[in-house]
Amino acid sequence: MSLARRLLNRPAEEQRSISSLADYVTAATSLTYRPAIEQTLADGHRAQMAAGDFAGNSARYSGNGPIASLVSFRAATFAAGRFRWLRIREGRPSEFYGTPALRLLERPWIGGTTQDLLSRMETDASLSGNAYLTTEQRSGGTVELVRLSPDSVDVVLEELPSGVGWRKIGFIFHPDPHGRDPRQAKFLLVNQVAHYMPMPDPHSPWRGMSWMTPLVREVFADDMTTRHVGRYFENAATPNAIARYPETMDVTKVRAYAALFEETLAGPANAGKTAHLGGGVDLTIVGANLRDTEARLMRAAGETRFASAAGVPPVLVGFSEGSESSSYAHYSAARRRYVDATLHPLWGNIAGSMEVVAPPPDSGTRLAIDGRDVPLLREDSKDEAAIRQMTAGTMRTLIDTGYTPESVARFAQSGDFGLLVHTGLFSVQLQAPGAAAAPPSAVQEGE
Repeated sequence: MSLARRLLNRPAEEQRSISSLADYVTAATSLTYRPAIEQTLADGHRAQMAAGDFAGNSARYSGNGPIASLVSFRAATFAAGRFRWLRIREGRPSEFYGTPALRLLERPWIGGTTQDLLSRMETDASLSGNAYLTTEQRSGGTVELVRLSPDSVDVVLEELPSGVGWRKIGFIFHPDPHGRDPRQAKFLLVNQVAHYMPMPDPHSPWRGMSWMTPLVREVFADDMTTRHVGRYFENAATPNAIARYPETMDVTKVRAYAALFEETLAGPANAGKTAHLGGGVDLTIVGANLRDTEARLMRAAGETRFASAAGVPPVLVGFSEGSESSSYAHYSAARRRYVDATLHPLWGNIAGSMEVVAPPPDSGTRLAIDGRDVPLLREDSKDEAAIRQMTAGTMRTLIDTGYTPESVARFAQSGDFGLLVHTGLFSVQLQAPGAAAAPPSAVQEGE
């Protein structure tokens, strides 16, 4: 039996005490590395190595304004939700409720909140495609969540008995992601780590990919454009120029003239000054101005690509192309697109991932994100209220028409007209067809 199989078959109380790779520590001395992402362990298991783009994307996050805006916007809106239990009735979402078991997600660590937890996980996912959390028991018996740096975690795989593929069985955590000393590595089972990966890596489906990965060239071009604009202002805030000197001019005089030109005309403070030329020097302008270089258009196009990859409409983060056509109608449509196509899928993913460390109380409950109090969704709340009002009116009409309340309730949940069951009674009073009229009152008889 392989080591991974023995670990998976251990009692729960023994699994929690695992603090090293055991046999993997010995096996790691004979690792053979495959190109960039995969290593094979001595007993036949494989480890998908941590993505190497975390450090690079972190540098882009701290050094590129548009990237920082998108990462911050995603993290801020993502962190506005709250964890709740969601009851499932007949396979459909029903109602939110809370229990003390959610305390771990509401106070994940000392001084931490749900917003801190969600923001940190989404930022890690944006920068590396992965976010990892495990639990740690403090003195006194309380449990807290611990973030594992994405560049320190390898995914361990085991081949399926049928030989048709692989499955994830655990993680290898390296305290020092740069040294990767196998003697310090720790093995964690798959049910000990919450792994959030909203965008799977096409080359490694057991690991996530950052939405920044396809943007490496665009980020480079944006950085070069920014550097070009900076150079423009450093070099007299005027376009490049070519100075032609007479062939008879001495080299010493040429250098002195060039130094004088730089001293009197270079830099933003000297912009707009008149250039005085002498000694037969001919000054030729190479470009006209920044507009001729289309630097602004290039940057705007790059920002749009960034926003598209991040799933954030440009108008929501104030990018120039989105702002030019911005209005309340455009902003409302952009907000709805972001909520429907980006935010809700991310919330569903994180809720499912966190069930590893916060298992639901019963089989009819799922962990979910409650976004009813999120400011970005307030307009959706109005739409939902209008829909509920229309649904209630439809239900009343059907009941008044003679359908059973139970079948009407099932129809309202599913929209299937085949579920409606008629009572055979009609009108508001639900009297049977041909029923005798009520006897006249005593007053009518006396009259």
